[in-house]
Amino acid sequence: EGKEVAEAVLQKCDQMAECHQWFAILCGQLSDHESIQKRIQTGYIFKEHIEKAISLKPDDANSYYLLGRWCYQVANLGWLERKTASALYETLPTATIYDALQNFLKAEQLSPGFSLAARVYLAKCYRS
Repeated sequence: EGKEVAEAVLQKCDQMAECHQWFAILCGQLSDHESIQKRIQTGYIFKEHIEKAISLKPDDANSYYLLGRWCYQVANLGWLERKTASALYETLPTATIYDALQNFLKAEQLSPGFSLAARVYLAKCYRS
């Protein structure tokens, strides 16, 4: 139900970064309970809305953190997920640990210490 409400709000408030951010978050949460195919499809939607949020509000650390999480997840896709994606889509989602790291660093630069989770992901990126 939350996703449908967020879609309705986006229809009215397409130029509000927070609307795109929350829509992406809801998509991400729902995809945890979906098939691999649906998770990959939702990943494209998630990224599109986070990038829109960043374009509308480029000083929001949370959007960079979320994009960093997306990059980190894509960089760590397993073999089965990659094979499924390649069978369904012409182009696979691409991101590297370096892409994730750059987004986490940008989030920290914009708002130092805003999230312990961001610091954990920074450490994971450096470890990789």
